[in-house]
Amino acid sequence: MNRKIEEILKEIGGEDVPAEVHKIAEETSGKFSKTLMQSRKIVLWENILRSPITKVAAAAVIIIAVLVGIYQFGGSIDGTSAVFADVLEEIYNARTVTYKETFYPGTEREFTTEDMIIESGIVRSVMADGGVTIFDFNGGRELELQPASRKAILTHRVGRKRGKRLFNYLTWVKSLHEKSGQYIGGEEINGEMTDVFLVDEEFTKKTIWVDPETNLPVRVRVLHLANPDNAVLMPKMRLEFRDFGGDTDESMTISISTGSGGIQEEMTTVMHDFVWDADIDETLFNLEPPEGYKVEEKQLDVTNRGENGLIGALSFWAEMSDGAFPLVINDLGDPNKVRPLLNDKFDRDGDPREEFNNACDGMHEILKGLMFAQERKVDGSWGYAGDRVQLGDADKPICWWKPEGSETWRVIYGDLSLGDSSERPQP
Repeated sequence: MNRKIEEILKEIGGEDVPAEVHKIAEETSGKFSKTLMQSRKIVLWENILRSPITKVAAAAVIIIAVLVGIYQFGGSIDGTSAVFADVLEEIYNARTVTYKETFYPGTEREFTTEDMIIESGIVRSVMADGGVTIFDFNGGRELELQPASRKAILTHRVGRKRGKRLFNYLTWVKSLHEKSGQYIGGEEINGEMTDVFLVDEEFTKKTIWVDPETNLPVRVRVLHLANPDNAVLMPKMRLEFRDFGGDTDESMTISISTGSGGIQEEMTTVMHDFVWDADIDETLFNLEPPEGYKVEEKQLDVTNRGENGLIGALSFWAEMSDGAFPLVINDLGDPNKVRPLLNDKFDRDGDPREEFNNACDGMHEILKGLMFAQERKVDGSWGYAGDRVQLGDADKPICWWKPEGSETWRVIYGDLSLGDSSERPQP
């Protein structure tokens, strides 16, 4: 390869320039005598971005093309850093996005939301009924606006330490195809050719259609699969405000996920109609409730209580079931069984709002306990015998698991005490 090109590559990426960059640069460095620079905008007669390559490789090759053109026209190559910055801004520095997301959880229940994300990663979703949800991942705050009733619910998620690396949903959407996406070919979307990538995980199948000129998604389809063997790892449940005497159609849905392991029922979501770098009014992302709205402020405890959370869930069930435990641990995630228990416990003909909120807190705790149990099941070291135990049976194990790296088993007994056993308990 031309020594000048090697120097450019080294300046762009140091010693860590990917092999694909060298390969593409070698194949394409002779093709750009027609490269022009017009008003600091890069114009290529040959569009190498039609190749299924990464953002860094694409940027590097464009830079090479530009600099080769400058070199061939007798210019200087001292401007590498400035050109690199311009290229990145041109092809991959989107600061906002709007799109629609359609959910297909069943033939009678499809619905679509209209979503916006700004550079900070805050997401605003508008539902079909006009309701609005604004979620700040890093701040742990969620604002729900109900225009019909002029009501605002501000929820603070507490109990979990936030990491130093903050999550940015905009960045996540932009880079869906890059970390583990397999290029599977090209496909025309709305009259434009796209590169298609597949991210194939055990219980999630993502297909991403990417604009090869910008390296940004234009369509994303995600198939979420259920886990028939190890049970769900994303328990989900919903409560209705009216069930507690409320006078609106308000509901609360809670789901808990570790990001893998399957869900309760198969579902497909499709993100479409992307508009990158849309002109968005950032005041729409304000998490301060607007004037004229009645404000309800509450906390959602997202503390991971571990084994104590499972004990709490089993205790609730036994309390509401005359001392019996769930026949199978998955009953803790069955809304047909849990919702009546929550209604019986919290619907006392008092303040509907307080009762509903307390029931939602109880639902959340039950699902967290179930999540802990299901994580142990996936580890393959889980046993359950709740169908043979009554509350108070101190010598009978309800469930047991072997923590990773441990020589002993952790056991929950019928009196809801915790213990250790050197041998696997027998029901």
